Amino acid sequence: MKLERILAILVLILERKVLASELAEKFEVSTRTIYRDMDTLLYAGFPVVSLPGKNGGFMMLDTYKLATFTFSETEKQILLEALEARSEFMLENSQETLREKITLLQTEKPTGNHIFFDSATQHRRQIEAEVKRKIAYIQKAFTTNKRLEISYIAMDGAETKREISAQKLNLMDGSWYLEAYCHKREAVRHFKLTRITALKETKETILEIHETQNISTTTEKVMLEFPKNQLGKLLDYFLLEEMEIVAERIQVTFYYDLKRNIIPFLLMFGSEVKILEPISLQMEYKSEVEKLYFNLNC
Repeated sequence: MKLERILAILVLILERKVLASELAEKFEVSTRTIYRDMDTLLYAGFPVVSLPGKNGGFMMLDTYKLATFTFSETEKQILLEALEARSEFMLENSQETLREKITLLQTEKPTGNHIFFDSATQHRRQIEAEVKRKIAYIQKAFTTNKRLEISYIAMDGAETKREISAQKLNLMDGSWYLEAYCHKREAVRHFKLTRITALKETKETILEIHETQNISTTTEKVMLEFPKNQLGKLLDYFLLEEMEIVAERIQVTFYYDLKRNIIPFLLMFGSEVKILEPISLQMEYKSEVEKLYFNLNC
């Protein structure tokens, strides 16, 4: 913690003059601790200048320049917005740390973020959370250079076991894909992350692909039924623990936000979906299908 604080102080005084009281408040330590941090920087060879008086403070000697640490306010804002956008897709602590450090560098109050993401993909938030956890696990495999063992569900619902060497992650058409060399097929393949049901590094413990859902008061229980051959497609929109396979049918139970219109989502499945609960949704869906039929036959 001390080292991180000293590095952050160094970045600040490379940009401008700072007061001991300002630093103490920012890092939630005493001014005495700040003075000790300055002594540490001096011992390390950094030419920190202490300015006495009411308007004094600390600054770096003018002749000491580190051009690579200098950014304009516009450049800082661009970097922050890029990191903010990237954080919607990735789980990476180093990115959040970098974002905080760049924020410390800002001397002007930003006018606000110009990039907003209501959803990083086309999926429900629960699915996005699962995908982010898989991405974080795959990123670890990139750094350790280890193979991955996966269980994968094809579009027709068939499950296969694969040993792969991850190469890169791609966001295509609203979904994440892992491009990897498949040692079973001896060729490069693309694996949709929503259809990876088990994931582990070779000779490592398995990643439990599961997340407890937070059910808010604005959601309603929905129960649907699909043919078993729809499993591959269903994994794009539902969690495994929301599914129950009974004979040749798959029963899906989940909670949906009442403020959002679920009908367009259900229509995407055509005749393959059967609404079991709630009755009100059955009636609403039937009414919408009748409208579509009437419009087609006008």
